[in-house]
Amino acid sequence: MALCTPGNPRLRGRIGDFLFGNMSTLLTVVLNAASISGDIPQDIAKLSYLQNFLGCSMHGDGFTGRLPDNIGNMTELRFLCLGGNRLTGQIPRGITRLSKLYYLDLRNSPGMMRGQLSDLFSISSLKFLSVSGVKLIGEMPSKLPENLVYLILPGNNISGIFPQNIAEIKKLVALDLANNELTGDIPGQLLLLPHINIIDLSQNKFSSINKGKPWPKKVSARAKLYVSLAGNRNLSIELPSFMEIFSRERNHREGPLVLNLSNCDINSPFPARVFHFHMTTCDLHRNKFYGEIPDIFSDTSILTYFDISSNNLSGSFPLGIQSLASLQFLDISGNPFMRETTKASSIVFRPDFSRMFTPTDGDNFTCPEGRLTISNGRIRLDPTFYDYKHCVCDTGF
Repeated sequence: MALCTPGNPRLRGRIGDFLFGNMSTLLTVVLNAASISGDIPQDIAKLSYLQNFLGCSMHGDGFTGRLPDNIGNMTELRFLCLGGNRLTGQIPRGITRLSKLYYLDLRNSPGMMRGQLSDLFSISSLKFLSVSGVKLIGEMPSKLPENLVYLILPGNNISGIFPQNIAEIKKLVALDLANNELTGDIPGQLLLLPHINIIDLSQNKFSSINKGKPWPKKVSARAKLYVSLAGNRNLSIELPSFMEIFSRERNHREGPLVLNLSNCDINSPFPARVFHFHMTTCDLHRNKFYGEIPDIFSDTSILTYFDISSNNLSGSFPLGIQSLASLQFLDISGNPFMRETTKASSIVFRPDFSRMFTPTDGDNFTCPEGRLTISNGRIRLDPTFYDYKHCVCDTGF
């Protein structure tokens, strides 16, 4: 027996008015995207045969109140999706008894719910775990459940070091531990997992990846959709080796589609291999990259967003930049040693006088933002780059 009303935003009501604990034969409840709201009834814990409860992404106010205190009695539960609601209170400790649960989504409005991280990881059957905006307290376990496929835990209070058995989690596809309090080293083996596509470890306190050492010469990392280590300040990383492991597959352009290493204080020459990959987004701002941007000799035409601002770069535009035909945003500002030259084989930017700004030293003048001649995309650069020649004095000066 099932109760299914998904995708009906006009269907309104309070969940406590039609879902009761005496519906003993219910196996599935699907309410996704309906305008049903209210506190989840405590007596639904009596639905001991219920296998699937889907109440994600509700329209309107969504679900409120606490999870049922006796949720551990729902021992047949396999699929519990409550993401995008406004639940409150403690995640019941009895949730550890749900030995058949393989999918748990508790993405919640921030700060309204709390729980123990260890309770969730004690459910060994979990394959999909997504909990965000919850004040999950506790340290990461030394070992993760080997069945995990998706581990999504951003925006909690998780502390400790990265689990050391990551090489054993062969099925992991997505890992998101962003905006927590994790410290220590990120195991280099993480990048080498055979199926992982998404890695977001941004805004933590990691000190290194692969202990700051090169990866072994013979290992390679398959293509990734998204890799972010942003906001881990003073991150120790062997950057040439990091880039190289994505170039050892048969297709040497296997690197991440989106790469974010911003705000990591990486002190290194600019990584030449950036232009060897088929990336759409590359964010390297607020580091300590130095030297010139290397010339571009490969087809990187799908790059649309490139931010290398606030570094210590010198020189000018690289040869071959005109091959970036899809580029819609380029930021090279905050690199005081970069200057316009005739090195590039064509004019790269033109001033956009419809968008004026006042530089930090601009007491009596304004300067235009720029447009990329190759794509009409936006470019941000310091007026020192073109020696202020496009700037305009204020009236009277």
